[in-house]
Amino acid sequence: MSFLDSTPDLEELKLESDDLSDQLINHLQSAKKLKSLRLANLPKVTVKLIEFLPALKTLERLQLVRLGIVNPVRSQLKGLNNLNYVELK
Repeated sequence: MSFLDSTPDLEELKLESDDLSDQLINHLQSAKKLKSLRLANLPKVTVKLIEFLPALKTLERLQLVRLGIVNPVRSQLKGLNNLNYVELK
């Protein structure tokens, strides 16, 4: 995931992997221009990731599919003012 650290202009990211965990947060912090994020099939991810999402201020599209989180809390997304599409499954 260190490739994220060297791509600050990244606008779209789709990740699916059983091996990814909350360490993903450390790498997403450098994605200052991220507009679209799809995370799927990440059973090791916890609510810490959801709590981090408001830091992605440029996010317009968010898809969280089959994560290790039972109930992603929509209230955590309130700080994402540019968000115009959300998919939670």
